[in-house]
Amino acid sequence: MEYENLINRFQKLPRAGESVSANVRRNSLKTMVIKKYKNTKNAESEFKFHIHVFALPGASRYVVKPLYQRNSYFIQKYQPNMLGTLDVFINKMKHTKSMTYNKSVAIFNDILKQIQNIVRFFKKHKISHNDLHLGNFIVYKNNGKLKVKVIDFGKSTFT
Repeated sequence: MEYENLINRFQKLPRAGESVSANVRRNSLKTMVIKKYKNTKNAESEFKFHIHVFALPGASRYVVKPLYQRNSYFIQKYQPNMLGTLDVFINKMKHTKSMTYNKSVAIFNDILKQIQNIVRFFKKHKISHNDLHLGNFIVYKNNGKLKVKVIDFGKSTFT
């Protein structure tokens, strides 16, 4: 099974990030992300939360899909056409010479509207992410348009 292969080769996989509670890697085809938690309880908690959230109507627009969990490993779908986390994306935008002021304002207004929709979705479904920051939003392209999704539900709760 590919998931077990990822777990067995975790240290050799390319880094995709790091958080306080986990190390994050991705497979070479960029189809999956694997998180190795520093304790099993956090992995189980986040996976159960992701499964519950992803079952809500419309969640796929806002949340990256979980795929597999074993012990302290959590595997989820790698978002195709990902441009990076929001902080990385903003930094890239700052250094894009061809970017005009009006175009950058339009892009950020669109991103802010999407974040507002995510927050409304969370509020409607009584979800408290408890760790929203630029590094927990990913930016990707879908049919030529920029889209935003939330990641890392490790500290999340239902209210």
